[in-house]
Amino acid sequence: MRLNAFGSWRKDISLCKDIWMRNKMNGFQILKTAIDDVFKNLTDALAISGLLWIAVVAAQVVFVEKFGGMSGLEIDDPASVPVGLIKWTLLLNLATLAISLWVAVAWHRFIILGERAISVVPPMNGARVLAYLRTSLLIGVIVVVIVLAASIVLSPLAMSGGPSLVVFGYVALIVPMTYVVYRISPALPAAAIGNGMGIVDAWRKTAPIKSSVFQAGLFATLTGFALQQVGVLFSFNALLATLYNLASGWVMLMVGVSVFSTIYKLANHESAR
Repeated sequence: MRLNAFGSWRKDISLCKDIWMRNKMNGFQILKTAIDDVFKNLTDALAISGLLWIAVVAAQVVFVEKFGGMSGLEIDDPASVPVGLIKWTLLLNLATLAISLWVAVAWHRFIILGERAISVVPPMNGARVLAYLRTSLLIGVIVVVIVLAASIVLSPLAMSGGPSLVVFGYVALIVPMTYVVYRISPALPAAAIGNGMGIVDAWRKTAPIKSSVFQAGLFATLTGFALQQVGVLFSFNALLATLYNLASGWVMLMVGVSVFSTIYKLANHESAR
């Protein structure tokens, strides 16, 4: 897709701004830039994700109305599982995943390339979505390996009991996982735009800015955790809880994608020096 004049101008201004800031950005500034990318471009954000996310919201509301927000995991007796619950849950999760990937790829392409939605929904970019899924799965495998390794090391502490040890174990798990995931995160926007950057290249290119990247990862993780805790306030009503989770999920998706895009641009500018 060719950029229009405004898109080209916007990209040039953004590039100049990024070059000026590449050695000045700390983790908080990366997160702030990502939040600004979403809310200062809210019209574009909604044009790219609005109808697709409304479809997710509608499906979730139907699910809540039909099953009361329960899941198969919350039912002790398998014989009492309502007819269709497992099928609905599977289809809903697959649809949410597909739409999240679709939106993530389109939003990366907007932030990095200035590519705007020209129809009621953004182009599917099937090849890029599949590449994004493959990269996500590879990162997921790396996360699982980190969790397993940490579990082996920390399980003796967990067995010894004590709230403080539980908190220590949780922090000891989250910190290295956040560091690794955000160091290799540029591979995701690269997959979205067809850059071809792999996991190893992403790790190498983020080396000069690893401190800022790690800080951004911690700030983003803490922000996501805080949004999830606010959701507890709506637990008294399944429909309200679902709507809040979808709204906060949209914010976390869009801001998270913007964080990865910002890190990608910073890493590329740094490696080009």
